[in-house]
Amino acid sequence: MGTGENGRTIRRVGGKITIVSESNDLDMYEVDKFAKLIWQKEIEEGHHLILDLSLSNYIDAYGIRAILQCRKQATDLGLNFGVVPSTPLNRLADILRIGQS
Repeated sequence: MGTGENGRTIRRVGGKITIVSESNDLDMYEVDKFAKLIWQKEIEEGHHLILDLSLSNYIDAYGIRAILQCRKQATDLGLNFGVVPSTPLNRLADILRIGQS
C-alpha cells in the first residue's frame, strides 16, 4: 500500500508507474496538500504519473489549476501523465484534455 493521509495515497506499481489517489474534494482547501503528496517521491524520466480522481466528486478552479500545473511539471520532467476522473468529472476532463497526454 502507498503512503498518504486523509483520503490521499501515493503508490508505485511495477516500478515505473506512480499513482496518486485523491478521494477528497479537490478545492482551494485541499490543493496544497495534494500537490505536496504528488512530488514527495522521485519519479524518473519516462515513467508514468497517474492522478486517480475516481473517488473525488468535486473540483473547483483551484483544483483544475493544480492538475494543469501538475501536467505541465510532469511533461517538463519527461513523464507520461494521465488522469483517471470520477464520473462527475469525466466531462471536465474531456474539455480540459487531462485524461491522457
